[in-house]
Formats: sequence, C-alpha cells, structure tokens
Amino acid sequence: RTRVPPSGSVVFDTGDISGDGHPEVIFAMLQGSGACGTWRLLVTTSSGVREALRDQNCETYHELSGGVLHLREPVGPCPYSDRAAHCYGGTRDRQWRWDGRKLVEVWTVVRCVLPRLDPARGCG
Repeated sequence: RTRVPPSGSVVFDTGDISGDGHPEVIFAMLQGSGACGTWRLLVTTSSGVREALRDQNCETYHELSGGVLHLREPVGPCPYSDRAAHCYGGTRDRQWRWDGRKLVEVWTVVRCVLPRLDPARGCG
C-alpha cells in the first residue's frame, strides 16, 4: 500500500497502445507545485503485464491516446530576466508507439516560447 503525501496527487491515464484490445495504464504520484514524480507505463503482453517506461521528472504531461504515448516535457533555460519558478525555454512533444517489445519514438517536435530561441538547440 502506498500513501500519497498531503501535497501530492495520483494521476493516471489508460489507452490501448499495444493493439491487443487491452488497455495499458500510465500513472504517477506527483508532488509539489511542479508536479514532480515518477511516471510508470504498464503494458500488456502475451506473458502478462510489464513496466515499459519509468520516467522521473517535473512539469511533464503524459497521455495514452490514438494508439500512442504522448509526452510533453519542458526544455531549455528560462529566457526571462526574472527567472521565475516553473519557467523554461519551450517544450518538446514526443509520440511513442509500442512495437511488441519496446517503445519506439515515432515523432518529436520542439516549440520555443520566444522566436529568438532555437528549437534545434532545445530552446537554449
């Protein structure tokens, strides 16, 4: 049994990314204003259920839909002079598909918050 800290929350999503008709689940116990925690993806296989992803981070979005895992993560340093908390140069959006054995990245794009930042350099 796991206890959620008073400032924490448990989040999860389900969706069939393996194509076997059984939903996979991604979940995390998140803490603090940055929603920091470890995301875990459980995938159904012919031999049972296994962990296909363990991703520890903050301010990252995960979703299972359309047969893929969608992940949005912050990239780059804060481009503003006040360097506020929860500030970063942009986001990296990725999609991962299950190939029967492992997750395979099928798409990625970086978007920066300011035009002068370079997506090819992670908005740095």
